[in-house]
Amino acid sequence: MRITCPNCDAQYEVDDNVIPKEGRDVQCSSCGQTWFQKSVAQLEAEGKPVDRGQPKETAETVVKATSETESRPVQEPDSHATPETDSGREQQKPDQSVLDILKEEAAHESEARMTEQESSLETQPDLGLDQGEAAQDEAAVSERTAKLRGIDSDSAEEKS
Repeated sequence: MRITCPNCDAQYEVDDNVIPKEGRDVQCSSCGQTWFQKSVAQLEAEGKPVDRGQPKETAETVVKATSETESRPVQEPDSHATPETDSGREQQKPDQSVLDILKEEAAHESEARMTEQESSLETQPDLGLDQGEAAQDEAAVSERTAKLRGIDSDSAEEKS
């Protein structure tokens, strides 16, 4: 079954069994849009066409057309050619000096990361709160209280 994102028109080929009979919510991996996808059975019951992807005969037709249009002769590989890997590239071992440089860079990078981890712990200071201010506030409160009671401020300090 082919489902299409209603937002960006991205198309996905999924097995019919992936969408349960009651349907399910799906999300586009391209744009992140989420929508409810009805199952094949629900779509057929509503009479809506179900896109089942490219039919097999179309795929075979494309293969035949491609092979017919390419009439170039195939070149045989040279018997003197160097052996190649499955990916089609020659497999070469890097030079020892290159390996040494890569090892040094890896060691330097790991040391830098360790140093960064050790120094990355941040602390927060006391935000400018001074213990002296609390003592001054307490003295001011005592002085005001003493004035309200009519006590001399010098004798109030001696009592405390």
